[in-house]
Amino acid sequence: MLDRYFFGPFDDRRVEELRAEIARQMADPVFWGGTVGSYLRNKQVGSGLAWREELSYQPPRFPRAIDLSVWIVWNLHVKPRNYCPAAFVGEWEQLTPVTGDPSARWSLSADGDLQTTDPGLRDRDTWAFHRHDKDRPLDGVLLAKGKLSGDEDLLVRCITDHDLTFCRIGYLYTEYHLRRITEPR
Repeated sequence: MLDRYFFGPFDDRRVEELRAEIARQMADPVFWGGTVGSYLRNKQVGSGLAWREELSYQPPRFPRAIDLSVWIVWNLHVKPRNYCPAAFVGEWEQLTPVTGDPSARWSLSADGDLQTTDPGLRDRDTWAFHRHDKDRPLDGVLLAKGKLSGDEDLLVRCITDHDLTFCRIGYLYTEYHLRRITEPR
């Protein structure tokens, strides 16, 4: 669980510290009740993070021990991994909006690193995917400077093996159409 949702390293001592903290919180009914309540009230906290996207966006249910364990570890400020599905990872060429010659390029890594030459977004260096919920009607790609904070939320309209279309909504409405750059053979 730790390696899947958080950046390490996690040596035996660190794993034991985290295990002890989770056991301590689970052993105190009042504290544990507060942890459950906090988890349920804060569904938007951690949007775009791997633990939140994979564990929380299930049908509504009482949180399991793994859900709450991850919540506790995250609240201990262990650096979380972004949720970066393989369908988005890779090198992309921006077809629209046209930014000049050459076209803007996008590089989305599996660890959440972002590089783009798009003039309006080149200062963003982090990305993650978030799923829709009652407060967000469409899936989206979050772009940020450093830590994810919802700096830019681009709503995904379509993704295929070769094309990605998303849009920035609001007064700066912009539709981005990207085409995957194939590797040279």
